[in-house]
Amino acid sequence: MLVEDKHKQQILVTALDLSLGIRVQCKSRIELEGKIALPAKLFTKVISSLPKRDIFLEMVDNAAIITDSYGKYQIQIVSHQEFQCLPEIEGKSIILPATKLLQALEAALFTASNDENKQVLAGVHFQFTKSS
Repeated sequence: MLVEDKHKQQILVTALDLSLGIRVQCKSRIELEGKIALPAKLFTKVISSLPKRDIFLEMVDNAAIITDSYGKYQIQIVSHQEFQCLPEIEGKSIILPATKLLQALEAALFTASNDENKQVLAGVHFQFTKSS
């Protein structure tokens, strides 16, 4: 799901597959605010095939129109009300440098199971403590 915020000039991208959810903020130039839900695999395929240049996204009727210097792509949208939102997390938020998170993941992820039948062994537990 994409949520455009005109005042903050950013797009909030949320993806959820019912076991893992991710939310990312992207700086952008927003003319009109809105919310749309797109099929993630198709949207990713279209966006990743485009060169690293500016793209334009607009909603016309029940379709998202993606335009770049090479052409236009149309993707049928789904009502954003049908998209299951990520649960709100209660508690304090932390800011962690990406390099530190990557180091922690690299040190621990090799122990996680790749077997989807053993879901309890396929995760990584985070525990944060204050350090001086």
